Amino acid sequence: MRTVRYLKAEQLPEKTVWNLEIPKNHVQNLCDKYSLTRIDTNSNEEVELQKRLLSFGGCEVLMGLGQPDTERCLSEGEYWYGKSAQCVNMKDPKPFFSAIDFYKWEPQRYQLIAGYAMDEFGVWIPHAWTLRGLKTKEDRVTEVLRPMVGYFGYILLPEEVEKYRKQILINKRNGAGVNA
Repeated sequence: MRTVRYLKAEQLPEKTVWNLEIPKNHVQNLCDKYSLTRIDTNSNEEVELQKRLLSFGGCEVLMGLGQPDTERCLSEGEYWYGKSAQCVNMKDPKPFFSAIDFYKWEPQRYQLIAGYAMDEFGVWIPHAWTLRGLKTKEDRVTEVLRPMVGYFGYILLPEEVEKYRKQILINKRNGAGVNA
């Protein structure tokens, strides 16, 4: 059984500040670039996930390629601040695949996380990243794309990583994302 470190918004040690003025077309550009969509308000789970993510901050939640299991996000999701994230320069970084490749480089030292990351404009997008550490206070997000304000997701077990990669490839092939 995993220990979940979910914190309610009022338990967070500090409030993260992000740029409240979203550039015109920022959300639409993200949707177009990564084949993302807004939350399906007919899905109770997606609405609940949106509430959970926005309790940490932000103003919008997008869904799409690489979208993690909503039920697992709600039951196992953990929050990490982006402020202490270590950014690693990857040659030709690709969303999701760069994080998977980085994890595979040293799986005994890193854990792969599937979830959502909040950008500097308060928009949550499906994302994958690695975590250095083994569930201690020294856990540290390792980002392979660009710094994000916050992260919320769950740890993929080693045997789930390849299945996750294959699912992203299938979604991409079916037109659910052009830049993965």
